[in-house]
Amino acid sequence: KCYGIAKAGQNSCAANGHSCQGQAKADNDPAEWKYVPKGECEAAGGKTSAPGSAM
Repeated sequence: KCYGIAKAGQNSCAANGHSCQGQAKADNDPAEWKYVPKGECEAAGGKTSAPGSAM
């Protein structure tokens, strides 16, 4: 999971108050996530942990 890189309508699954993929309302919302290959998350400017979670 990579948080903060999903474009509106392109999230991978439930998060941020909704239960389905493709329901992100804004680009790069830090609470939305999508699957990316290992090692690509940070390169894309995302984070591998949810906002507010302990690492």
